[in-house]
Amino acid sequence: MSVASGDLVLRVFIDPPADGVTNMAIDECLLAATAGGGAATLRLYRWSPPTLSLGCFQKLADPGRADPALAELPVVRRITGGGAIVHADELTYSLLLPAGHALAGERPADLYTWMHQRLAEALAALGGRTRFQGGDKVLTGRAGPFLCFESHAPYDLMIGGAKLAGSAQRRTRRGVLQHGSLVLNRTHRVQPSASVAEHLGRPVTFDEVAAAVLAAIAATGVALGEAVPSRVDDDALREFRAKHADRAWVGRW
Repeated sequence: MSVASGDLVLRVFIDPPADGVTNMAIDECLLAATAGGGAATLRLYRWSPPTLSLGCFQKLADPGRADPALAELPVVRRITGGGAIVHADELTYSLLLPAGHALAGERPADLYTWMHQRLAEALAALGGRTRFQGGDKVLTGRAGPFLCFESHAPYDLMIGGAKLAGSAQRRTRRGVLQHGSLVLNRTHRVQPSASVAEHLGRPVTFDEVAAAVLAAIAATGVALGEAVPSRVDDDALREFRAKHADRAWVGRW
């Protein structure tokens, strides 16, 4: 999928670190707003404290979570599929598009590939070099390893044999949410991913990687709005926070 038109515009939200319930609630608020006719949006964000997010279809009692280093983490459940992720010192992005948007593509793989190409270009600008996993096997989180970064999909960004970036999607009739993680500095023992810092051989900051990602997207011809903190409806945020804090949702499987 190529983008050669300046007619495409993305709002840009960059948020300070927040807990997992808040982060998942904001993403779902933005999906609802976008599906209801709101603007296409790119959100970049962080997590505090470190949190384990489950894919939508994963079991809370999965044996893979038995490791004490995982069991002690707060847990949230994403509305997207895929495997569990330990969110610590990372850049997380969410891309929210109306159904039929040019960037959404005809297949889920189109948007995965487009966004991961931008991540690869951002890392190249910082001095790194990555490759795509390749192949045609896609895992949904219903099968395969418990942790996302232990499974490999064709569009995943790799360094050697280690996964550096992976993403997951939720598509509704009226909107698309894709979010993904890029580990900046490996600070938690149970993080099977590569990290940007290890790849570049130096510490990295959220701000410098975020700037590189935005530059890579802008280079495709997509017009980016001024970066501001997320703006969501207060009532919707309360509703979605209650959902994501509810143990019935977290433990639904």
